[in-house]
Amino acid sequence: MRYYQRLSPILFLLLLMFSCGVLRKNVSNENETQPGSEPSLVFLTLRISHDSVDGGNHIEVIDKKKVDGQIKTSDNKPVHYQNYLSVYLYSGDSLVRSMIIEHPLYKNIEYLDADNHLATKDVRLQQDDFFIRLQLTGRSDKIRIYETLKNTPKKELATIKL
Repeated sequence: MRYYQRLSPILFLLLLMFSCGVLRKNVSNENETQPGSEPSLVFLTLRISHDSVDGGNHIEVIDKKKVDGQIKTSDNKPVHYQNYLSVYLYSGDSLVRSMIIEHPLYKNIEYLDADNHLATKDVRLQQDDFFIRLQLTGRSDKIRIYETLKNTPKKELATIKL
């Protein structure tokens, strides 16, 4: 009888240690299997072109890559463009992140005029390729790109499924 009295606390401790170890293992496995738990990035190469028939601009996806990783934080300086694209990242119907980039088809260039003075000129291209890099969060599933041109309302150009 004494033998079992000494053995019961040891058995209890062993049982407690093994049960905690199994519980810890199950919790870590849950984190590994959840989709979207690892930080990831999306790299998009896009082509924007001006359609002379309907007068609008259109975007097509040239390349799309999703990779694991995280973007280093950078200073978000306010930008002021007359013509720009707004990029919105969504998870379902919830807006997750947004960014503004200069419109690839509208360029402001500097040149030397006939009097050797610097002058600026606005140029509109017919087609250009551009690049977007976004940090994905959770279950990000789509990107919407809107165009804002000087003195015109915002217009949606593309919805891209991720």
